[in-house]
Amino acid sequence: MAQAPTPQIVSFPEPLLSPPLLSPRTESKYGTPQYGTPTGQSFVPPPSASSQPPADKWRPLILTPWILVTLCVTMLVAAIGLEVAYFVTNKRNGWGLPPDPTHRNYIHYADTWIPVTAVMGLVSAFTAADYFLMKMVPFMELNTNKGAKGDTLLLDYTGEPKYLLWIIQINNRHWLPAISTIICLLLLGLQPLASSLVQIRETEFVRNPIGVPKFGTVGVNDKFATLEGFASAAGFAEADSRYDLGRPPFVWRTWAVDEFERPTAFISNGTMKANTNAIQTLPNCVKADTVNFARAGTGYQLTGSWAGCPVNLNVDSSTDLEFGVDVVGNCTTASVNSLPAPVKPVVFWFASTTYSAASLVFCTPELTIHDVKVTVNLATGELINVEPLGDYAQPTNVTSGPPLNGQVWNGVRHDVTGASADTLLRDQISRLQLAQSVMLLLQKGDLNTNLQNTDTVVNTVSTRYALYLALSARSNYFVADRSGDKVLAEITEIQQRLWLSTLSTHLMAAILLVAGILGGILHYLHYQQRRNLTLYAPPSIAVAAAITKDSPVHNLVDSHMNERMLRENLQPHRLRADGNGRIIMIPDGNGHNSIPEENVPLANRRGSRV
Repeated sequence: MAQAPTPQIVSFPEPLLSPPLLSPRTESKYGTPQYGTPTGQSFVPPPSASSQPPADKWRPLILTPWILVTLCVTMLVAAIGLEVAYFVTNKRNGWGLPPDPTHRNYIHYADTWIPVTAVMGLVSAFTAADYFLMKMVPFMELNTNKGAKGDTLLLDYTGEPKYLLWIIQINNRHWLPAISTIICLLLLGLQPLASSLVQIRETEFVRNPIGVPKFGTVGVNDKFATLEGFASAAGFAEADSRYDLGRPPFVWRTWAVDEFERPTAFISNGTMKANTNAIQTLPNCVKADTVNFARAGTGYQLTGSWAGCPVNLNVDSSTDLEFGVDVVGNCTTASVNSLPAPVKPVVFWFASTTYSAASLVFCTPELTIHDVKVTVNLATGELINVEPLGDYAQPTNVTSGPPLNGQVWNGVRHDVTGASADTLLRDQISRLQLAQSVMLLLQKGDLNTNLQNTDTVVNTVSTRYALYLALSARSNYFVADRSGDKVLAEITEIQQRLWLSTLSTHLMAAILLVAGILGGILHYLHYQQRRNLTLYAPPSIAVAAAITKDSPVHNLVDSHMNERMLRENLQPHRLRADGNGRIIMIPDGNGHNSIPEENVPLANRRGSRV
């Protein structure tokens, strides 16, 4: 008996349920239509119905690792370069400019535009990287395994002001975007710093020493007996009291300096220092021991004394002011009384019948010769400083031998025996103008107060008499030197030179150093986080539509919703991107759908079969 064949069980595959193109329509609480879709599915049409994704993922060019490394290294190198350039600039005492003023104008534009342009390039590159970093924040949030809150879809850091954005990012715990924003804010300070980085300053530039001819040497001038030097000195002192003329070349305070050539042919702006010879004349003025000014008959009588040298002068009451200068006489000290008139101490007197005030000042001039180091203004020849180096060692007829015989002439009385009429006139005029120069200064203030203040009178007499003695020494105690000797001069020229601003250099270097280090760390960490990001095109409306295509997000949003509505609908749910970059929903911790069951089509609800 034939055995009956064993029955074969044929299993039919369960039909593939593909979601409908349009799920059953429902109404949201805002009255807008929404369609249910399954949770936890990417809802991607089969390959036959959808084009394949591109082979290469999209990455912004500026976020290419080698570009970011180059950018950060460039900032670090720029920071170091700024400090090195600052050190070298200071060591070189700035950088010289072309002598042609036209070329200097070009350099002025270059030293402003070049740093600013370079900074603009760096800042633009970093802000471009920052822009794409901000655009990628929501995509990177969705790309994590745990996903992101639904309202991440509303996140857009590119439209917020930078000075507030970092606070929002820290509040959202987006640390890398916050660091990027802070770096951008720091970099914004580079442009004003770059525009003031290079400066043109008036700079003292020391040239190599050169030899310059000297014009004279110490000795009694052959014009000494004519009194021309004394008369011109007294005239200058009076004119200076009236018009404040300043000092003539190679005369400074109590010093008269041997003149030498100033190299103004190729340098006219600066100073020069040279070792030479100088004569110092000190007035040594003091107030009288006693002074009395009182009526005597129809006039006034001025009496006083100093060191045994009396003064007795009659003043005409019809004259408002009387003043003058002369040598002392009738001194009880034989050593003084026996001196010739040209070398005796002198006395200045000033009297005012209007104020019934008078003053007496006694001066004992002194002369010494020194080797000195002088500083001269190249443009005007005025002495800026005289530094004594030692006594003048060579013999000279100024301090020994005729006509001075080692004595110091007072410049008030001269030996005019057998002199010409012109010389006699100069002798008288020099005394008058010398006293006049003092009275002019006293009259510039309150004359009554000045005459009664003996210190004021002594100081005024000292300054005028010192100027007179120095000018007289300059004219009378130097003779022409035809030996061809030269003095070694150290020239300090005032040049316009390029400098780096201290504040701008250090601030720029600090900003670039911080930005380079933090930027490198930031983009390294960001690169590690975005390596698995699935994004095939730059963020745009088209990309947003593509990654939400067939996604349950369509159930939650509508074009008629405002921001508040969108946030309320999205916030309760968690979203993430699937392997193809499309957004799906994540079930909650109990395995339930995070989208309401009533909004899911019947064919796709859990456990349902057709």
